[in-house]
Amino acid sequence: MLFPAASPSDGLIDLAIVSPMSPLEALTAMDRAETGKLYSHPSLLYLKTPAYRLSFPRKKDGGGYLSIDGESMEHRDFNVEVHEGLARVMCLGGKLEGSRRIEGY
Repeated sequence: MLFPAASPSDGLIDLAIVSPMSPLEALTAMDRAETGKLYSHPSLLYLKTPAYRLSFPRKKDGGGYLSIDGESMEHRDFNVEVHEGLARVMCLGGKLEGSRRIEGY
């Protein structure tokens, strides 16, 4: 799981902010993802939050490119927030396969 500390019912967004790193360091970090050790990497800041605002420096020409899950978005500031209870997560067997908690989250 990419976010093993995430819970679909805690009402929080799991936010991973990665600072720039070399390609080798990124590959090494991804090797640690399966065990959850990626979250202790010094280049990664992991937060659980109910909302955040994403803003960008303005270019003089007004241009820019933003992609969210492969979808092109207008280059502007926006807010992201949880609307707790608005949707349901359903799965076979009544539990999320592979779901586990990481100590400290």
